[in-house]
Amino acid sequence: MLGKRSLDRVSPAATAAAAPCLGCLDKLGRLTPVEPISGRSASSTDVVVPPPHALLAIVDGNLVVLDRAAGRGLLLNASAALILTAFDGRRTVAEIVGQLVGETGMDEALIAADVRATVDRLLAQAIVTLAGDDAAAEPDPAGPTAMVSPLDPDRWAPTIDGLLTDVPWVWERGPIRIAATSVRVRADDLEVGEHLHHLLGSLADDRADERAPHTMSVVSRRGRTVGSATGAPRTYRVVVDGRVVARVETPDAAAVHALHHLDELAVEGSPGALLFHAGAVERDGLVVVVLGVSGKGKSTLTAALVQHGFRYLSDEIVAVDIATGEVWPYPKALDLHAGSLDLLGLDPDTASLQLPGSKGKLLPDRLGEVGSGGRPALLVFLAETLVPQATPGAPVELVPPAEALVAILPVTFERTMDEPGNFAALAAFCEATPSVRIGRAPLDATVAEVEAALAGAVG
Repeated sequence: MLGKRSLDRVSPAATAAAAPCLGCLDKLGRLTPVEPISGRSASSTDVVVPPPHALLAIVDGNLVVLDRAAGRGLLLNASAALILTAFDGRRTVAEIVGQLVGETGMDEALIAADVRATVDRLLAQAIVTLAGDDAAAEPDPAGPTAMVSPLDPDRWAPTIDGLLTDVPWVWERGPIRIAATSVRVRADDLEVGEHLHHLLGSLADDRADERAPHTMSVVSRRGRTVGSATGAPRTYRVVVDGRVVARVETPDAAAVHALHHLDELAVEGSPGALLFHAGAVERDGLVVVVLGVSGKGKSTLTAALVQHGFRYLSDEIVAVDIATGEVWPYPKALDLHAGSLDLLGLDPDTASLQLPGSKGKLLPDRLGEVGSGGRPALLVFLAETLVPQATPGAPVELVPPAEALVAILPVTFERTMDEPGNFAALAAFCEATPSVRIGRAPLDATVAEVEAALAGAVG
């Protein structure tokens, strides 16, 4: 819980601001009031208790609340932030009103009305609770709701002892670096091995760690024979660190599942990092992070930026080392539909692998160079609004740090919030990194606006 003193410098004028006391960002990036879920109200003698599942961070005088139980972020203005951070679970509403009157010098009736209105809205959204309230309290024993789930894990099942003994591997590589960890990958089927060779070809060897902490194996198995006839067809198992995580029937599906579980290893093996479901490119050590709702052009813009001279870092998982501020590269093949390949002027037959059941896998070396990391210099949020094709450029607007923090939460992996202090680190990241929102426009125009925004951010 943040201490009240962290907002002591908020002026009386700031507390009287007309912005909504409680709001969130909708899918179009607009700040709108949050409608109450219930009509609960607090009296002057009630003691208000912030729930344990809420994380708070102050950004530019505003307060961002991460409600992990509901998987959402809320943006409070300076007035609501001053009120919320004053509640310590011991003092009553009336005592807090008296404190704020003394600190701001404002009229007691105005302060009391603002406190009551703010507390009632926070109560209605379950951001705070009342002492002794049965609804308060304990977090869901099943754990908080994930902020984003681009990767749905399969149920893991133990393998039989000796499963991988004396397997004749036809393809093997590693350790290779995936974000902050490394893995050795191997297959006993030539077709699976060829797929993985292309899909993982841009990942760097981890020369500093010959003993990789993880191993991923794709093992084929022929069904039992009855007489001279073959019974069940060949099946494939994806095995991670000795556990079967997927059973599939084709080499293509085996490769797709292997990539899926490599993503999981990258997320789980990157402690001490801010983890985003995003794209990233680099130029001269400066990293542009591309964020947007799935299916709205994130991967396409990432690929187009590489075509225009940026170096490719990642299309799926962007990991920023909290300690150093560096982005760990994870340059596996990009996921793109045929329409996106057409926009990029690429031939699907030569630029990508077409694996049934998934998007086309665009090979990074068909785009340009692959980078080795860098420091974030610009966050690009893709708006969902469509811009007419006749528009000469893509509309660009600056995103204030507090709004950037709320907007980035839906694409932040929950793993990021499992470590104490990481929400504050995420807030500091949004304060330190310029952010823009770009409307959807012709691809070349969008690339030009990104380059202009980066130049402005660096300048």
